[in-house]
Amino acid sequence: MGEAERVESESAPVPSAPPVRVLIRTSNEGHVGELHVPPRGEPQDAQHGQLARRNALPTQYLQVQFAADGSRMVCVEEEPVAYVIVRDAATGAELSRFAPATPGDPLTRASQVALSPRGSYVLVWAKTSTDPRGNLAVFDATTGQKIAAFAQKSLTADLWPCIQWSDDESVAVRASANTVFLYEENKFAETPAKKYNVPGVERVALSPGSVPYRLGAFVPAIRDQPSKLMLIDCDSGETLVTRSTFRAESTAFLWAPSGKALLAIISTNVDTSGKSYYGESALFYMDVAKRTDTRVQLPKDGPIHDIAWAPDGRGFIAVYGYMPARTTLFNALCEPIFDFGSGSRNTVSFSPHGRIVALCGFGNLPGHVEFWDKKARALIGEADMHCTTEYSWSPCSRYFLAATTFPRLRVDNCVSVFKSNGELVYKEKMDSGKYVHQARFVPAPTHLFPDLPASPRSGAAVRIVDGKKVVDLSKVTSATPVAERKVYRPPGARGQAASFSLHEKEEARVIVGGKFGPSSGSDARANRGPSRVVPGAEGFFDDDSSAAGGGQKKKRSKSRNKKTTPAETGSTAPASSASANRTGNDAKKAEPESGEADASVHPEPASAADEPEEVSKEKRIKALKKKLRQIETLELVTDKSSLNEEQVAKLQSKLALLEELRALE
Repeated sequence: MGEAERVESESAPVPSAPPVRVLIRTSNEGHVGELHVPPRGEPQDAQHGQLARRNALPTQYLQVQFAADGSRMVCVEEEPVAYVIVRDAATGAELSRFAPATPGDPLTRASQVALSPRGSYVLVWAKTSTDPRGNLAVFDATTGQKIAAFAQKSLTADLWPCIQWSDDESVAVRASANTVFLYEENKFAETPAKKYNVPGVERVALSPGSVPYRLGAFVPAIRDQPSKLMLIDCDSGETLVTRSTFRAESTAFLWAPSGKALLAIISTNVDTSGKSYYGESALFYMDVAKRTDTRVQLPKDGPIHDIAWAPDGRGFIAVYGYMPARTTLFNALCEPIFDFGSGSRNTVSFSPHGRIVALCGFGNLPGHVEFWDKKARALIGEADMHCTTEYSWSPCSRYFLAATTFPRLRVDNCVSVFKSNGELVYKEKMDSGKYVHQARFVPAPTHLFPDLPASPRSGAAVRIVDGKKVVDLSKVTSATPVAERKVYRPPGARGQAASFSLHEKEEARVIVGGKFGPSSGSDARANRGPSRVVPGAEGFFDDDSSAAGGGQKKKRSKSRNKKTTPAETGSTAPASSASANRTGNDAKKAEPESGEADASVHPEPASAADEPEEVSKEKRIKALKKKLRQIETLELVTDKSSLNEEQVAKLQSKLALLEELRALE
């Protein structure tokens, strides 16, 4: 190779990543713009974070949806004529335009639209129609030709799209009332390649990845029949896993990106315990290879707010429990490995590369967002994104978009873009009378962008927590400072630290051994049950006050009632240590004169130590009679199958209780 050729090859530019595109639709304009992103390692310039408007979109578009790979977008235009338009996402060029409704056709209005993963097909659904030709149709995205139509009477947002494709679009599934249909090579107009008989099926979920494909199915409870979770092999039709659950009314499936595991969140509309207005929820983990299902035991009671798999399929994060909710990272075997602590969170979102995870408090929460480095287990930034209704990650994993949109909110409509460390780089606020209808990053294949490590904010101090590097946010200067949360204190308590907190936060920690250990905050104390001691009273902080027997409690009571002088106790300690001195004196008084064992070390039960034998006998007789009365009530129940295990065991113990009662009487 010559010198000139060598120099030319060395100076050849490295292929750059594609631009980061953003879709913004407002009440007066619509466009797909490009966010100015400086190359990694180069200093930020004045244009960093600026949005260049590239491809304008008509304002009459009611919906804009993208294919999973970001190659195409489908738009719905209903004025003056109902049209579905397919465009190239990069250039904005119109590829096809077709009216889903022809004269007499039930598809008069396109209520919902969706694109297949590679943008080859368009799925359109209209409101309920009695027309036998159906109100759910599949169109060719390039030509606009209708391929097939089906009848879909009802549809909810969480069930859309009701036809699911595999990643390569070679297989598609659709569920009806009692059957699941599988189509190969998109031959929807022909007889399905396979049918699976699943009576009462409501929801299905096709596994991602390549063959062999599996299918998750949910059958809600009907009359006396319990609900079912099923895992079906698409090739053989064999049911790999079946799980019956009582009272489950709905479910959400989350497949691992590898297709090797399936999470199912089942929920009910009513909480029988009366703890919540929003029903109950439970999490189940299904292992495809082992053909097993396991209920995931979470350490905190309350609803399951959100769950997300890591893009590499090596684990998932769950946000659960009453506020402040706890957040835990599980590995691919469903073992907890890291706890993010507790906080006002209800949403978890992984960046496309899976390195950064955003823990958010959206909806009815203040909008506080934390950015964590999953690999380093480090908190790298935080920001306030109050009133957020739409959010998304950029395909390069470096930016996070949050928007306040109409009609969810009519005030403070805006679009904000943050770096993955919480720094604000772009914000566009709407003037009065103007609204944001939609805002999001345009998806793109992840492999087109390098997986770069997260960069902490400049000037941030790094500290170590559980052996991990964590950015000290107290020493960070931010373009979007987090508002200080002030707590009212009465004049007498000002200048002092709070002595009690209603919601003490759990700290982030590593979970060793794949099992939840004792909590460090309020969750651990909550598991002990309510305290029956007034806070601040004597013995409130004594750990042995509840463990000691009743005899010792009586002895301590007697010793407190007995008048003593400093000379008798031999103590000149200040008042703050009076409780400790009393405990020591009580222990001395409780020592036996003979060589018997110390009663403070081996306390005897109160019934044996202090109570007379006749009193103990009367108490036992009274308890036996109470149990027999309960058994008589249970015997009046005609349907014994409705009794639980504890009630059945109580019925079976009747003879033993009667014999014991006769012996005592």
